[in-house]
Parts: sequence; structure tokens; C-alpha cells
Amino acid sequence: MKIVPVILSGGSGTRLWPLSSQQYPKQFLPLIGKKTMLQETILRLNGLSNVDDPIIVCNIDHRFLVAEQCQQINIKNPTILLEPIARNTAPAIAAAALQVLTDKDKVLLVLSADHIIQNIAAFHQAIKIANIQAKKGRLVTFGIVPDNANTGYGYIKFSKSINRNSYTVEEFIEKPNLKTAKSYLSKGNYLWNSGMFMFKAGVLIDELSVQEPDIVSKVRFSVDNAEKNLCFVSLDKNVFASLPSNSIDYALMEKSNNVIVVSLDAGWSDIGTWSSLYAISDKDNNANVIKGDVIVQDTSNSYINTSHNRVVVIGINDLVIVNTADTTFVARKDKAHKIKGIIDNLKEDD
Repeated sequence: MKIVPVILSGGSGTRLWPLSSQQYPKQFLPLIGKKTMLQETILRLNGLSNVDDPIIVCNIDHRFLVAEQCQQINIKNPTILLEPIARNTAPAIAAAALQVLTDKDKVLLVLSADHIIQNIAAFHQAIKIANIQAKKGRLVTFGIVPDNANTGYGYIKFSKSINRNSYTVEEFIEKPNLKTAKSYLSKGNYLWNSGMFMFKAGVLIDELSVQEPDIVSKVRFSVDNAEKNLCFVSLDKNVFASLPSNSIDYALMEKSNNVIVVSLDAGWSDIGTWSSLYAISDKDNNANVIKGDVIVQDTSNSYINTSHNRVVVIGINDLVIVNTADTTFVARKDKAHKIKGIIDNLKEDD
């Protein structure tokens, strides 16, 4: 039975990551190597056996960008599932499952297009372990082995070992404070919640129908009434827009008693902040990451990125500086994640 990759490339269209004079969502940019993050997510599966053509879920505004990037890496037959509006991961994953539901036993491998995974061999091994459990009808999530007391991720508490690197999920936990995160790290039976999953399409729809029947019925209508044009599948706009914004964790995984977690220790990052991008980027002799027209003096351990005017910095340490056409962002690296709290204000100011 082939594995169907489901790549979630995001539907919000948030433009925070600059590239030259244009700005795109980060998944469509080559933030680390020469390939974009979307392309790297797809190519990361090379070497696995029995992998089908991907389903890529994206905002309708990004359809041609996704198609072009697939063509560039010789992906000839993707299904590009177009969301008219972002409604979080539960409707997106349900739409992908319903798209292939003529074969309920097809196994979906749900991945986010904005993750970095450095150890591909370990990643493939985790997928093989998860596939065994998914074929048995389990809902599988991937948990990242933590290497620090990170407060930016949700955690998964696990208990009974089922098989090598796979465990019974005891509890999903919201992002903790630092003291709590340190206690999780010391206890050893907590993993970061990666937002990657594996399950049979039929099992996902059956269980989601019990927990969130309204989501399944509306998504089913949107899929059944979708407009198809070449590789594009445009979900019905009116009904899909009426869906609640709900993550697959809240809608199903936290409620089901059929969930296991496979641990993954593979150099994973979700590039959720500028400081996390700094951590995995190549650095100069002073541990700086420099992007764009930047002049530095007596500066160390900093991330500096400009897509607009020249930036000159002197005598700084441990900062993130990002300069775009309409906003300049400056923060300590350990505080850079707090930008999320002011994004709504920026949107209001256009």
C-alpha cells in the first residue's frame, strides 16, 4: 500500500519572510539551501519506498507558485488542493483524506512545508515505524525528542512503550512556562508536538466524524463540489468558508484514545522564529548570520537580514534585526518569538 504525502503549505498568506524586493510566506523561500522549504519537504521523502504523488494543500492565491515549484523538482502529478480561506489543519487534512477516500486503507503522511529535518535517515526510520502502526488503524503523531526546555512548543506526555520508539500517548499539553518545561525535560517522558501525523484516510474520517461531524460533512461537500482543472482542485468556497478554524490536535488527537506517538530525533526545527532560523543557518567567524546589504563591526551572535535599505550595525550582540520595505524589527534573540503578539497590530496598520 502506497503512502500518500499530504503537504500543508499554509493558507494564511502571512508575509514575514523577505527575499529581495518581494515577500512570500516562508515555505516558498530557500531559507537554508537552494531549494525552497516546500521543495525540501517533498524531496526529503526520496529514498522511501511506496510513496505516491503528493497532495499539497495551499491557499488558492499560491496555486501557481506551488505548481511552478513542483515542476522545478520534477514532481509531475501532484494534487494541489486549494483552500479559498484558511481554516486550520483539521479541515485541510480532512479534505486531503476525502480526496483519496475511494481507498480507505491509503495511509496519509501529513507534513508541514515549513519544517527543517537534518537527519534524513532517522526521519525515514521514524516514518517506517509509524507506517506499521498506521496500517493497524492507529492515529500516529510524531514527537520530537527535546534538547532544551523550549516554551514555544506544545508537549506530548507518553507512557507505555508499544514498540521501538513508539508509545501510548497519555496527554497533549499546551505550551508550558519555563519552569514546567524544565521539569518535562528532566522527567524524560515528554516530547515536543511536531504537527506531523500518519494514519489511514478511512480511520481519520471515521474518528473525526465522531468528534467533529460538522467539519467532516462540510468538507465532504466542499470536496464533492470542487472545481477540477489540471492538477488544481478548488474546494467549494461558500461551504468551506463556513467551517470553524480548528486544528487536528484540538478536533481529534486530544480526544481520541487511539493515538500513539513515534519519537523522532533528527535535527528537527519548525523555523517558527527568526532566532530558530539563526540556530540552523551558516554563520561567519563572529557567529553572525548576514542576509542582504549589511555592514557589521564589533558585532557577534546576531541574525541580520535586509531586503530593502543597507543596514549598518556596530557593537551589538545576540540580536535579531530584520529590515523590510515597511517595517524594521529589532529584538534580542531570546525575545524574538514575541513578534507573534504584535502581528495583528501590524495587519491593522496594513
